[in-house]
Amino acid sequence: MISVPLAILSLALTAQSQNATPPLDPSCFAAVAWAVDPEAEPMQIFGCRENSEIPAPNAQGWITYEPSDGGFVWGKMESVNAEGVWTFRVMWNGGGSGTFEYIVTGEPDGNGIIQSPKVDALPGD
Repeated sequence: MISVPLAILSLALTAQSQNATPPLDPSCFAAVAWAVDPEAEPMQIFGCRENSEIPAPNAQGWITYEPSDGGFVWGKMESVNAEGVWTFRVMWNGGGSGTFEYIVTGEPDGNGIIQSPKVDALPGD
């Protein structure tokens, strides 16, 4: 027999896990035209890999991805507001000496796709 407090806790944890924000997946960003026009097409931000395949954020909060063709793409969550609009940072390196940082804002659909992302490039160092 399960106790009432334990049953309530179990229901609360189940509801919380179903409403949790999916993890940002920088592997999705590898297909974005960062050097040309990252706002030109819809942007997928999660759902490209199983959650278990996405590394935990590093000490600075960045989730890393290294495409097989060189360079890297990092993602860092900033916030998700009450309306479901995500704000996150992306650092992109296409394999050369330049690394570029962006702030991306948009509301992803259930498949993790932002139809009209707003992308602001941050000034380089």
